[in-house]
Amino acid sequence: MNIERRSHAYVYPIPQTSATARVDLRSFVRATSRYKRLLLTLLGVSLVSGLLFLLLAKPVFTAEGMLLIDPHRPMQPALSLPANSQEQFALESAAVDSQVEMLKSEQLSRDVITKLGLATNPDISNPGFASIAFRALKNLVRGRPVPDTDIPAPIVREFQSRLDVKRVRETYMISLRFKSGSPELAATIVNTIMQVHLDRESELRRNSIKAELDWMDERLTQLRGTISAADQALRQTSVNGAQRDDSRLQREVESNRAVYQLILDRYTSSLQQMSFPYTQASIIAGARVPQEKSFPNASMILVLSVIGGLLIGFGLMAYLELTDDSFRSPQQVEATLGIPVVGLLPRPGGTRPARSAAPSAANGRGNMAPLGRRIIANPASRSSMSKHTVRKLLGFIASIRNASMLSPTRNLPAYGDIDDYRYVADKPMSRFAEGLRNVKAAVDHYIENSSGRSIGFTSALPGEGADVVAANCAYLIARTGKRVLLIDAEMRMGTLTAMIIATGHRGHLPDVISGRLMLCDATWRLADNLAFLGSSLPSSPSKACCEIDTAIARSIIDQAAMQYDYVVVSLPPTTPLADLRTFAPALDALAVVVRWGATAQQAVRDALALPSNIQGKLLGVILNDVDFSRLASDGGLATSAAPANSVLFEE
Repeated sequence: MNIERRSHAYVYPIPQTSATARVDLRSFVRATSRYKRLLLTLLGVSLVSGLLFLLLAKPVFTAEGMLLIDPHRPMQPALSLPANSQEQFALESAAVDSQVEMLKSEQLSRDVITKLGLATNPDISNPGFASIAFRALKNLVRGRPVPDTDIPAPIVREFQSRLDVKRVRETYMISLRFKSGSPELAATIVNTIMQVHLDRESELRRNSIKAELDWMDERLTQLRGTISAADQALRQTSVNGAQRDDSRLQREVESNRAVYQLILDRYTSSLQQMSFPYTQASIIAGARVPQEKSFPNASMILVLSVIGGLLIGFGLMAYLELTDDSFRSPQQVEATLGIPVVGLLPRPGGTRPARSAAPSAANGRGNMAPLGRRIIANPASRSSMSKHTVRKLLGFIASIRNASMLSPTRNLPAYGDIDDYRYVADKPMSRFAEGLRNVKAAVDHYIENSSGRSIGFTSALPGEGADVVAANCAYLIARTGKRVLLIDAEMRMGTLTAMIIATGHRGHLPDVISGRLMLCDATWRLADNLAFLGSSLPSSPSKACCEIDTAIARSIIDQAAMQYDYVVVSLPPTTPLADLRTFAPALDALAVVVRWGATAQQAVRDALALPSNIQGKLLGVILNDVDFSRLASDGGLATSAAPANSVLFEE
């Protein structure tokens, strides 16, 4: 059929766009609004986890004591160095650092554990599962040390892990902290560590002085003997009159006496130090029993919980945004595909009117008379058992189809309920019906002739609702007084046929293709001005898809165009089947149904990679299953249209 068409505002073939998306503050705000439930859920889970941790965590108390180091009290005699010299400063810093290392030594820890009997204390000997696991990991990396026979090595390591010894900045003060579940035990351990350290240092000092006294006593004894022998020799030389030897012996005696006096003075000083020994370290602040727990910190845990929940939420939101390659707005479709969006359709359903089991003539849904010799039962009068059986069959077919179509994105849930095919008849003032009116207006604008207009509805993947959209569009056009023929050309599955025609009836599209029936004998009247040509039922798929070619399809469409004002065809998906390439050239226009927020962009690009004779028939894209509230919040729809739902549309 030679049809004159009006010029289209978009250019074909479809351009490929860059995958780089512009991210700005507005996009971030919209994404945050779109995923606010996810963010609030993760934030709530994080806060609950933090509160549970606060309730279940074992409290820890930290006691602190302070030591002052006097580096001018060396443990051993040292050379006299100039004050404020670099060497003096280095010795003083080394003295403080040496005290820190002595306080952290394993031997000191063992002495304290033995003195306080901590080897059997449950707070030290039973540190908890987390601490045991951490210690085991450290042992695995560093190697387990040789265990001590007196005090088990794990207890010593646990003790040292709770002990914190550090120099207070660049001062002579040392801070000691110990963590424990008992505040009294923490203070006792800190005070004991400091006292044991001072006792050890005092003992070392006594031993050093004692060794020094022993050496000096031996040296003084030697010097006394030397001086006595020198005096005796000096007297003998004086008697003999040897002046030269007398002078030499005199100098030797004086030298020995000077050394003797020096050692004697040192000996006296050491005896005094022995009676009152001093140490380099002194306690300037003993540990007090802590009144508040140092862990867990409630405010910090809650702040970290909030931050952690937000980080996880925003991270997951970013991941979902970056991996979401579906279409979210008409502007995105037009910018990506170069094809206009001719309709925005919400998911049909919601609140439906009560369906009477008896035929009703008022709504035009009585028993439908055949256009030929056949009669089809009213869908509303089908038994609940039959309807339930068809629902189960459709769900099973959709699951098999979604699993077998090799979708490049994801398995989509089945679209369409058993009554969705005539939703506009029940809700003529709904937003769904208004979206289909926009589609009809686009068809009328696109196709110039006044009668015999044929329009096909297809989709990129199965389960996107092209059959439901086609059926509702046919119902909508029929209500305007135009004669409409609805054809289910999905001969492999026949999903729309299963929705409309009860099992057990004959006379379908495969019969027309094979020539067994004429077109007028195979159609059924669904409503006033609306006829239906079904396909094979899912329970008995037809092989007619292997027999039909474009010429046969064009002949059927031409016959229908002479008898009806509109021919609406429900076509199979473009991928991976070849049926569309057979039927589409016989049609005047082709609309592609894309499921909003679900169908991958690449899948639609692949589906629209059609021959030029089919691309020229592309009417546009119909976004199906649209969430208008989210579309408005994302900026894809004027926000003023959102609150008008309850006034303008019947839902």
